[in-house]
Amino acid sequence: MKIHGSLVNKQVNPPFKIGAISWLLILLIAIVVGAFYLNQSRLIYFPKRYPADLPAKEYLFGDKVNYDTSVGRQVGFYIPPLDASSEVRFPIWMLFAGNASVALDWIGTLRELPSESQAFFLFDMPGYGFSQGAPSPDTILEASVLAFSALASHLGIPENQLRERVKVLGFSLGAANGLAFAEKMSISEVVLLAPFTDMKDMAIRRVGWPLCHLLSHRFDNRSALTNLMKKNSSSVIFIIHGGNDDVIPVEMGRSLAEINPSRVEFKIVSGAGHNDLIGLSKDLIGDVMLRAIDGELK
Repeated sequence: MKIHGSLVNKQVNPPFKIGAISWLLILLIAIVVGAFYLNQSRLIYFPKRYPADLPAKEYLFGDKVNYDTSVGRQVGFYIPPLDASSEVRFPIWMLFAGNASVALDWIGTLRELPSESQAFFLFDMPGYGFSQGAPSPDTILEASVLAFSALASHLGIPENQLRERVKVLGFSLGAANGLAFAEKMSISEVVLLAPFTDMKDMAIRRVGWPLCHLLSHRFDNRSALTNLMKKNSSSVIFIIHGGNDDVIPVEMGRSLAEINPSRVEFKIVSGAGHNDLIGLSKDLIGDVMLRAIDGELK
């Protein structure tokens, strides 16, 4: 009987130990998953701020445009055309900067783009630049739409007239923000630099499966592009992507272009990566902007 009892004990104890280890693993996984879910914004956004004493010369002779959203005061920058004679019906480009950068980072690029007869509005995401709040797909879209309204008030023109003149240029995460804005406002000309397909695809590359399914900041460029094409039959898009981009693969830009090849033009810049794409494609960007102004995209 004692032998039998000892055998029973030997059979009972291992499952207890295995169960305890399993619970510890479950607890550890829950902690990791919870930490990822609660802190994912820190993995997506890298806010950059301006110094409080930023000199006005950095605005490139432009104007600060202040406006309020549900997450606080936002600040954008309006840069008028260099040629005063073009003030009648000049086009206005809304520029959406990439992650870890701010609106005024465009200044160096603008000096090398055709700006005599077109204006620019430089948009900062909530939490970036001088803008308050925290970034998310919803707060960024809200801020961009209200920036449009603030710009109309700043220029003293009706929003329906401004919509006819506004075009969009966005880089990386800014391409997603710009495309979401273009979809919402039914903009006709859009230029995207190094866009991703959707944030879930990016999460798969960064954290893999199954953590990618915990993503709550769901930027979806496939859906936005498709919906824009449906809403506005005149909308055309030009995508520029670096052939050596190791942050957002060139295949993602190509995949977006294949959604509607007749209205989306795709150009690969050989030798360009991600962070050097703008610098290596300024001439191409300038040409595309002029084509958009002349209605020659697609």
